[in-house]
Amino acid sequence: MRLRSIGTDAKDARRRGARGNVLRTKLLGLAALLAASGAIAPAAVFGARAAPPPGNLPVTVARLDGTRSGPAFQGIGAISGGGGNSRYLIDYPARERSTVLDYLFKPHYGASLQLLKLEIGGNGNSSDGSEPSVEQVRGRIDCSVGYELWLAEQAVKRNPHIALYGLQWSAPSWVRGTGNSLWTAADIQYLLDWLGCAHHLGLHISYIGGWNEHYVPGSRVIEAWYVALRRALDAHGYRQVKIVAADNYGTSTVWSVADDMTRNPAFARAVAVIGVHDICGLESHGFHCASSARARAWAAGGHKVLWQSELGRTPRANTSPLEEGPSGLARSLNNGYLDAGITGTLVWPLVEAMPPDLPFSGRGLVAADQPWSGNYQVSALTWVVAQTTQFAAPGWRVLRGADGELQGTGTYVTYMAPNRSAWSTVVETSAASSPQRITFDVRGGLPARVHVWLTELIGPRKLVDVATVEARHGTFSFRVAPHDLYTFTTTTGASKANGHVPAVPRSKPAPARFAARPDGAGMAAYLAPMEGSFQFVGRTLTQTAIGVPVAWSSCDVAYPYAVLGSSSWRRFTVAASVELPDLRTGIGRPGAFLIAGFDGRGTPCDFSGYIFSVDSSGRWKVTRGADLTAVLKSGRVVASRRYALSLAVSGRELTGSIDGRRVVSLARSSPVGGLAGVGSLTYQPVRYTSLTVR
Repeated sequence: MRLRSIGTDAKDARRRGARGNVLRTKLLGLAALLAASGAIAPAAVFGARAAPPPGNLPVTVARLDGTRSGPAFQGIGAISGGGGNSRYLIDYPARERSTVLDYLFKPHYGASLQLLKLEIGGNGNSSDGSEPSVEQVRGRIDCSVGYELWLAEQAVKRNPHIALYGLQWSAPSWVRGTGNSLWTAADIQYLLDWLGCAHHLGLHISYIGGWNEHYVPGSRVIEAWYVALRRALDAHGYRQVKIVAADNYGTSTVWSVADDMTRNPAFARAVAVIGVHDICGLESHGFHCASSARARAWAAGGHKVLWQSELGRTPRANTSPLEEGPSGLARSLNNGYLDAGITGTLVWPLVEAMPPDLPFSGRGLVAADQPWSGNYQVSALTWVVAQTTQFAAPGWRVLRGADGELQGTGTYVTYMAPNRSAWSTVVETSAASSPQRITFDVRGGLPARVHVWLTELIGPRKLVDVATVEARHGTFSFRVAPHDLYTFTTTTGASKANGHVPAVPRSKPAPARFAARPDGAGMAAYLAPMEGSFQFVGRTLTQTAIGVPVAWSSCDVAYPYAVLGSSSWRRFTVAASVELPDLRTGIGRPGAFLIAGFDGRGTPCDFSGYIFSVDSSGRWKVTRGADLTAVLKSGRVVASRRYALSLAVSGRELTGSIDGRRVVSLARSSPVGGLAGVGSLTYQPVRYTSLTVR
């Protein structure tokens, strides 16, 4: 996910159109067909709500012909990474963690995700945190590092058919090329090593990409890198891994990769999937998705498939039907195919499982940001996705001619199972202002008993089975209300949590007592790295990133740090015993610091708060915000490689101590509150033999 400002505040929204109770009655197929042409009113209507007389409703005729098979549906998935947004999930109590994973991956339970994109960790901030590398130093590989491959194992355990996709945002220092480039032979080796870790864990990676959102149109160097990657994959036993290019964004350049493949046949042969970001527009763009004639030509010839490999316009709590959020996602999933030929979509991010007060809070299919309480919330985005994924599987075909815009406002897309054994039509009325009718004309050997499922995009009902229809003479009609998402399907087995929604533990504030202990990812439970990599090496928490990583964002902070806690914290002491590396190793003077009053809602390169640091020469200082040159107070103690640091917050007062002696006390104009944290002045292996909050 690139650093961009995306508003999440819901604008004033009002329900439009009458909202009556669902009526379940039989209808006469022939009468319904005549009603669609306006000749007569139908004898009965399924799913009818209080509305104007039928003759006043716009009518859309959806013609489903089983002989008109279209392109293969690739699936809908989500992205873990970009970055640090899945951090807390592994720290959850076992029962709640399993339930959240079920909501994400278990078929016919929740989102039933069919694709999972994983960040290939590289130590640099990639939106809401950094993710550790499995290879900090070339040739020294540790496949147990981090939580992304663990998450993949959990996904595959629940859905063995899920397709896994690896992509990198940043990379460890040793892969760097000239000009902070990641398009290097060393980076290809790094990807092979990451694939080796996945293989070692029994994971089958189906897709791999390049450098997220760094593609430069027309670059011969980048095109050659993809060709070399294909050659290396084939040579090392990964012929089955397909390449996605170019995970790019930008209105004018997003589809340029298709033009470059036309010019460069070798590049075209290397790439299997054309993947682009955020092509589906907002109200100002008529809700439509940016298309490319060249890309659609590649797809039409059967040479490539088209994906929206990141859809990041997904705040989960926005109830305005015309804005980003559940309604916007419903439009994008349909319009991606209708406008641009997209047959696969990945939503960013998968979950919000991270500390508060970060730049891209308020997104994710599930909010799981309280591992200490086990509380979580399943968002409406989950059920928007489920309205397609629980009723159509990868390998199904889009049914040609059974898709388009509604005569009122909205869209519909139809998917057909192999051998015409089943079909599902997804209908969204997210931006509609009044009811309308859709009449189905089913032929070509397709089954006729239809179940109707509903998710109210700005209402309480999510994934509800509202009607069963037996089409007569191949036809039936249904009244659809505004701001809704429907699936008309001949499949069975769909559910909302198997019909028994688990109880969720009550929300609790973050406990203001913390002592660093290892978790299942080898990290300190509840501690979220923002830059760099904080892992347990043996029994000691250590900053393990060696050298400045290849940055994904141009505004990355030039030092490693990690945070934990609550924005409500007002009186606490964060303390750490630190051991600095030998002065003869690395570049720069090593040091360590503590953070209080952290608030990172701006960008990763400009957080608010206070840093209390000391380096190996004994120089200490208190700085404000992310800028270590914004010094409020400074001084010296005896130089050492080992220090015991503490930083206390009490109302407006900050107190810093080194080795048990108070060296600074600052009074601020307003109370200091926010998260705590720890960090290193350089990308060297600083050890934290203890880290506590009291």
